[in-house]
Amino acid sequence: MNEKSQIADPAPLGLAAFALTTFVLSLSNAHLVPSSISHLFLTLGLFYVSLLGCKAIIPEYVRKLQTP
Repeated sequence: MNEKSQIADPAPLGLAAFALTTFVLSLSNAHLVPSSISHLFLTLGLFYVSLLGCKAIIPEYVRKLQTP
């Protein structure tokens, strides 16, 4: 029996989280956004990368366990 996994590839979600956070921090470092909203970048980084990164890592780990 060859059952296909119903779990989609979560790697693009993790890469998107990293790319968006890097882009936003680059905007801050280049002084293209006001410094008054710089606290939002830390919140975005902590929320988006940690939460969605974990959401991408766990299914990837499970998917790799199911691969023969």
